[in-house]
Amino acid sequence: MRFLPEHDRDCFCKFNSPVGILYIIGKEEFLKSIILKNKTGSEINYLKNIPEKETQAITQCLTYLTNYFSGGAQYILVKSKCGNQILSIFYKNKKSESLELNLNVYGYTAKEISVYQNLLDVGFGRTVSYDYLAEKSGVHGGARFIGNAMAGNRFPIIIPCHRVIRKNGRPGKYSSGPEVKKYLLRMEGSSWKN
Repeated sequence: MRFLPEHDRDCFCKFNSPVGILYIIGKEEFLKSIILKNKTGSEINYLKNIPEKETQAITQCLTYLTNYFSGGAQYILVKSKCGNQILSIFYKNKKSESLELNLNVYGYTAKEISVYQNLLDVGFGRTVSYDYLAEKSGVHGGARFIGNAMAGNRFPIIIPCHRVIRKNGRPGKYSSGPEVKKYLLRMEGSSWKN
């Protein structure tokens, strides 16, 4: 039986957040997904088969999440680019510290990746409607497509699907539950209707 080299194996790390435990899964060079503990089933069972260990990509993600939840030096998007199934996101904060997150987007369509890249432009404390994001992404009349793309987002908080709300101003659905979405929007100071 052949084993993958240590640097090529999936690893995970836990992050205790105000919305629950986040499981960050990745390899040395990129992240594969972020799972909120309130999810159950095969995703969580998968973690039993991989080591709990920080990699360079996971460490970068932990830095981002720590800053995000502490309300400290927020990272502002500089640019994003996609190539070879990796979406690279480049940030800087007010202290001019830079951060790069590399997300493995294998399995997503080019249209979904385009939607995620457009969503990255929606900054902290801002929201957009499903319709607006569809139009900006060139998916005319595609609010349902946007909703499905948000539901399939493997990188919640990093790709901020919680910032997409209904055009009537109500939060709408969220894969980790509506209370988590409302908490994140409140924490960011976003306005929305109850």
